[in-house]
Amino acid sequence: MFISVLIAQSKTKYNYGKQYRINSLEKHRIPLPTHQDGTIAYDLMEHFIKALEKQHMERVKALWETKLKAYDKVLSTPLNPL
Repeated sequence: MFISVLIAQSKTKYNYGKQYRINSLEKHRIPLPTHQDGTIAYDLMEHFIKALEKQHMERVKALWETKLKAYDKVLSTPLNPL
């Protein structure tokens, strides 16, 4: 997931004339976060992914709360006979 975010961000430098194809992907370098000793910072990537998941879940929860409130409003509105 972390790498897919980096790839998506790097796609902005490609347009219709310079499309993102498998050949350009093979040549493309994706910088990963590292610790001061040069090792890949998997812990940082994991924290980043968890933060993204939390943001997404909060957006989904807010959307459903809005939908449920609208549904409750419809159910609580009395029907007017014709």
